[in-house]
Amino acid sequence: MERIGFLNRNKISSEDWDRASIEWQELLAIKDDYLLRKRQLEDAAEYVVKTVQGFEGVHSVRWRVKDVEHLLEKIIRKRCEEKVSKKYQTICAGNYFSVVNDLIGVRALHLFKSDVFKIHPQVVEMWPLGEKPVSYVRAGDRSDLIDGLKQCGINSKVHRAGYRSVHYILKMRPGVTDIFVELQVRTIFEEAWSEIDHKVRYPNFSENKQVEEVLKIFNRLSGSADELGGFIKDLSNEFDVIDERIVRADQDRDQALEEMQKLVSQLSSAQQLNSESAAQMALIQKELDNVRKAIKTGAEEKEAPDSYMYVMSSDGRKLKIPITNNKRIVRSRRNTAKPE
Repeated sequence: MERIGFLNRNKISSEDWDRASIEWQELLAIKDDYLLRKRQLEDAAEYVVKTVQGFEGVHSVRWRVKDVEHLLEKIIRKRCEEKVSKKYQTICAGNYFSVVNDLIGVRALHLFKSDVFKIHPQVVEMWPLGEKPVSYVRAGDRSDLIDGLKQCGINSKVHRAGYRSVHYILKMRPGVTDIFVELQVRTIFEEAWSEIDHKVRYPNFSENKQVEEVLKIFNRLSGSADELGGFIKDLSNEFDVIDERIVRADQDRDQALEEMQKLVSQLSSAQQLNSESAAQMALIQKELDNVRKAIKTGAEEKEAPDSYMYVMSSDGRKLKIPITNNKRIVRSRRNTAKPE
């Protein structure tokens, strides 16, 4: 690898290179060591991906092992920051593996914002964490979501660009050396915005104000889509609750009618039943038959055609207006199991 070509490919200026103050030979040593370890990282990543894909609430999983040039570019960029962290000040081929904690990157995508509360306990039960998890939010995001994350031990930080995601640093040891994995948990809409933002903004429009404003609008739209998805889920759950109540009410009614019928039959067959009591039993039996007939008629009316009423318009015309029968909405039960 040639230094000038590397700097040009990664758009690193000579000023930034000088500010990074790191020997090119040290970076080459990191590169060589990293290429030797990359297969180990890929094996660890595949294990994490298979595990996370089985978590309840996870829709799909994406992953990558950091490209070697991206690793070197990140080291230079970190050493160019106004306030360089201590670990990057002393980075070298002997310690970079524990300094850079996103050599493996995994993204767990979910459908609804609330799914993160299902995924979180599964993550922390599966792996120890190298750092405390953090949630990046947009200014103005729902306070109940932020409060819920805080109760899980996840602090929220407002991201200037509107980026949203929960970040974990997982710690695992498949061999003698610790391996860190950055796990990002976000919705599909958040993933879509992040991907488009990255493709459009970098590297050509990072300072373009017009593009930045349009991306902010797109960010708000993706957030609204998440909110709407959550509302639809809550509405669907409410319909399920109503359906269950109706089914239970129907079962209780049928059981009550059956018990009443048994009682009437027992009283009617009593040997000492006088004429007045017999008349009362006959009346009760008739009422029971009427109730059953009304239930049957109500069920048949669900298929009955709409009726009409006629009204006179202001210009004297006779208008025919349909009157829709009240019908119970019967919802099909959904199969929520994941495909094999």
